Amino acid sequence: MVAYPIRTLNVFLWMAIIGFFLVLMVQGEQILVPLLFAILIWHLINALASFYQRLSPSKHPIPGWLGLSLATLTILLCFWVVWQIIIENMAAVIGTLPHYEANFERSLARISAFLDLKKTPTLDQIIGEIDFLSILSRLAQNFAGWTGTAVVIFLYLLFLLLEQRFFDRKLRVIFSDATHEKRIRDVLARIRVETQRYLWVKTVISLVVGLASYLLLRLVHVDYAEFWAFLVFFLKYIPVLGAFIATLLPASLALIQFETLYPFFLVLGGLGILQFIIGNFVEPRMLGNSLNLSPFAVMVSLMTWWYIWGVAGMFLCVPILVTLVILFAHFPKTKPLAILLTSRGQIDRFLKQ
Repeated sequence: MVAYPIRTLNVFLWMAIIGFFLVLMVQGEQILVPLLFAILIWHLINALASFYQRLSPSKHPIPGWLGLSLATLTILLCFWVVWQIIIENMAAVIGTLPHYEANFERSLARISAFLDLKKTPTLDQIIGEIDFLSILSRLAQNFAGWTGTAVVIFLYLLFLLLEQRFFDRKLRVIFSDATHEKRIRDVLARIRVETQRYLWVKTVISLVVGLASYLLLRLVHVDYAEFWAFLVFFLKYIPVLGAFIATLLPASLALIQFETLYPFFLVLGGLGILQFIIGNFVEPRMLGNSLNLSPFAVMVSLMTWWYIWGVAGMFLCVPILVTLVILFAHFPKTKPLAILLTSRGQIDRFLKQ
């Protein structure tokens, strides 16, 4: 019988744990993705509730339950408004698509001339190559899936809000050892603080970018500026790729809406410069110094979770990475991993309260 060294057994054990984790992530997508979104919204609600309590007079502070209720109503109202705007604008876009046909064909002609193509494809030829039944079927399935996921997220969120007052009591009962209890409380508190900070800062940045994009699109007279502004707002939560998509989509509409290329270049250049300034100067100063995450680690996390969970994984990649760094930083054997995942190799901020 061959005796393997302890180090080799540890390597095999870690490989088995990672493999089990990946299988669990893939197979448990329908449960885990709504749960993680519910936890993020729960953190955002608690951060907003704390903000409302800080705004109240010191002599007459609002009770915790009232701040939590106001924050919950605020978040739900925002989601309802966004949903109404998206639904109305999608219907309007579908209704006005025929009006863009002539401009779209002229854009095809300009592109063909630029590429020196011998024959310009017509709109009918392009439409003929598209399987609209398949696309509509997938859209219907996705819409049904999103609706069902939203209901599950709401149920998770409801129970989190109802049970959060008992979390401290449960931790005291679970951990009889005061040292273990303190370590777990430190980890959970750090995760809560960093996640809420990320969501708060990211939401403020997304609002600024969304409002600036709306003003630019209105100035250029691009149709459905409100819809594109909300889309820019949500896409800003996706690192790296979100800014590119949020610039390309409104510019594409400007390309087919107007008869000249000037509005297209104005939208493309304006949104591109805005995203460049926010992404390279404002956001790193507000968010990068706060989270201290390696840009390479963020990119790897983005691609990994996109591969596992699709678009949902792209939204969740940074909060998951923050949680992993905090967990790794609190245990000696995984502390080197936490150091590798940070931008400057400093993990002290993830350890202190």
